[in-house]
Amino acid sequence: MVESIQGTSHEIVLAGPPGTDKMFVARHLPAYLLGRSG
Repeated sequence: MVESIQGTSHEIVLAGPPGTDKMFVARHLPAYLLGRSG
């Protein structure tokens, strides 16, 4: 997933059933991409 958003687009869609940690990923991915510990 990280490789796919490092291109020209800065938008992603997290899709999946309830309870699959989409919100966790949405909250922690920006810090990960910036090289910060989450």
